[in-house]
Amino acid sequence: MSPGGNFIERVSLDSSTYAVFDADKWGQGWKYIAFVSAESRLGVGILNLGNFFSYLREKNLVTGDEYLASIEFGNEVAGGAGETVVKRYAVSVQKK
Repeated sequence: MSPGGNFIERVSLDSSTYAVFDADKWGQGWKYIAFVSAESRLGVGILNLGNFFSYLREKNLVTGDEYLASIEFGNEVAGGAGETVVKRYAVSVQKK
């Protein structure tokens, strides 16, 4: 499946490359932004969301007045069969 919105660019964050997609007024008026990893993301990993937010501010994709409503991960099955196993999922917030 392809993400919604329009392709913006490829960006390197935290030693990984992502394709960035953006759409205004998505669904019922939400701002939609997707970072699609170019590499397989199997195994253990840590994402510094601050780096993603800094990128969004630098590109004027957000103003900084928004708030984060949820953090989601996973796959969207469009066909075939498979299995997703999550042994541990944690989110921590650290103030700088």
